[in-house]
Amino acid sequence: MRKILPKKALLVDGPEDRRVFRRFLQLHGFEIKECDTLEEAIPLVTEFLPDLMVTDFSKAVDPALGRCRGAVDRLPVLFHGGLLPQWEEMKSMASTKAAFLSRPFSLLDFHIAIQGLLRS
Repeated sequence: MRKILPKKALLVDGPEDRRVFRRFLQLHGFEIKECDTLEEAIPLVTEFLPDLMVTDFSKAVDPALGRCRGAVDRLPVLFHGGLLPQWEEMKSMASTKAAFLSRPFSLLDFHIAIQGLLRS
């Protein structure tokens, strides 16, 4: 029998968004760590070794994001919020292991985006 490794997600966001994402991800078997800023996320990434990071699109230009992604090779990041044209402008800077959801989005959209990131 194939052992399924636990999935780990790091939520870097405000308390309300983290609450919704945490509940959904825990129901789908994820172990969760959370923080408010990418600076706080840097040590968590190296200790926790997440399979996925979820954060607000406004953090896409934060230099600490590069440090987080450098700590875990090709760390997938799901950005949410912002507008599609902003994402299109930033996409060239983003890793191939990144996805974007503009608001409003459903939990089904959230789930599909996560599955796509984890499969790639």
